[in-house]
Amino acid sequence: VYGARTYRHKLLGEEADVSYGFDDQKTINKVTVNAKPTTVDKWRSELTDTLGAKEVEGQTDSWTYDDNQIKIDDQGTHVVITIEKKA
Repeated sequence: VYGARTYRHKLLGEEADVSYGFDDQKTINKVTVNAKPTTVDKWRSELTDTLGAKEVEGQTDSWTYDDNQIKIDDQGTHVVITIEKKA
């Protein structure tokens, strides 16, 4: 990641910090969302049911969507959702 910017957004009805990572072409190639732990099930549902992301077989909380890899890391005090373009 060559640069990053963080903003506060309202996602799935809750405030979350969203960081956007940029590559050397100044194109967003990574998005990281720090959300409340109470939203983890909403995120899982939205990724699968609404977005249509495909769960990665044999992995927990990992999806693919087009050319993106999506992971959820439930850290107890917050949830980190990472969306990153595949290399």
